[in-house]
Amino acid sequence: MCDWDLVVSVAHVGGVDPKASLSTVEMRTTILEKTLHLVKLKNVAIKKSHVLVKGTLDGYTTHLGNREVQMMAAVH
Repeated sequence: MCDWDLVVSVAHVGGVDPKASLSTVEMRTTILEKTLHLVKLKNVAIKKSHVLVKGTLDGYTTHLGNREVQMMAAVH
């Protein structure tokens, strides 16, 4: 989860001021979509402004705006 926290806390599109044009959530969503496509993770999804991670025992959600992480019961 520390890796996701790092991505959503400092991510911005190269050469673009993170405070201009796109909202923070939109930029982070775009960056994560591209990253997830490249690394081909099957247990991670983006739903609106949250990243959902399905773990073996539990699931986690991270808000792309405020970086709040919550644990959710895993659905088996």
